[in-house]
Amino acid sequence: MKWEFSSLVRLKIILPLIAFMSFTSYSAGEPFGASGFSGVRVPMGSIAGVVSGRALLSLGGIYLALAFFSSILISTSITGEMDTGILKCYISLPVSRLEVFLAKVLANYLLLLSAGLAAVYYRMVMMVPQVFPILLLKAPTSILKPGRFLALELLFTFSVALYFSVVSRKAWHASLYSLLVLYLFSTTRYVAPGLQWYLPPICFTFESLYATSGVFFTAFSIILILLSTYIFTKRLEVT
Repeated sequence: MKWEFSSLVRLKIILPLIAFMSFTSYSAGEPFGASGFSGVRVPMGSIAGVVSGRALLSLGGIYLALAFFSSILISTSITGEMDTGILKCYISLPVSRLEVFLAKVLANYLLLLSAGLAAVYYRMVMMVPQVFPILLLKAPTSILKPGRFLALELLFTFSVALYFSVVSRKAWHASLYSLLVLYLFSTTRYVAPGLQWYLPPICFTFESLYATSGVFFTAFSIILILLSTYIFTKRLEVT
C-alpha cells in the first residue's frame, strides 16, 4: 500500500485536501463561547451535545467535497492507470489482483477519511479549545459521533466512485458518472425537500430519526464495494 500512497502524493492531491480542510474549518462559524452559554455553568454533556451538533451540520458541505475528491481520486487511481498502462504493469508483478485492488481502495479511503476527520475535529477543537480534552473524556460518544457519521458518508461516496471506476474505460467517464450520481442526492433538498431526510447525506447524520435509510445506504455501499471487487479481480480486462 506504500507505493499507492506515494502515487497519490505524486498527483499532488495532498494540497487540495489541505485546502478543503482549511476551508471547512474557516467556515465553522462563531466560537462556542460567543453563544448563549457564555458565563453560564453548563453540564459537560450539554456542551458536548452542542459541539457535536454543530459539527454534524458541516457534514452536508463536506459531503460535496468528499464526492468530488472520491470521484477524482478513484478514477485516476484505477481507470486512469488503466489508460496509461500502469495498472497492467502492477498486475504483472508477483501480486494478486486482490492485493492491488485492496491497496488502492485502502490508500484512497484512508487519505480521504484523514482529511475529513481533520476538518471536522479541527472545527470542534476551535469551538471549545480549553475544554475539548475534557469533553472527549466526559462525553466520548457525543464527540466521536461526527467522525462515525463522516466514515459512513465517505463509504457511500467512495463506493459509488469505485463502481464507476471499474466499469468505465476512461477516467473522465468514471469521474463524470460518479459526480452526477453523488451530486444528484445533494440537489434533492431543492427539488423534493421531504425526501432529503431519507437520502444521503442527511440520512447518515440523524440516525435516531431515519435509522432505516442510513442502514440501507450503508448496506448498499458495502454491496457496491463487493461488486467492484469481484469485477476488478474476475472480470476486468486490463489492456
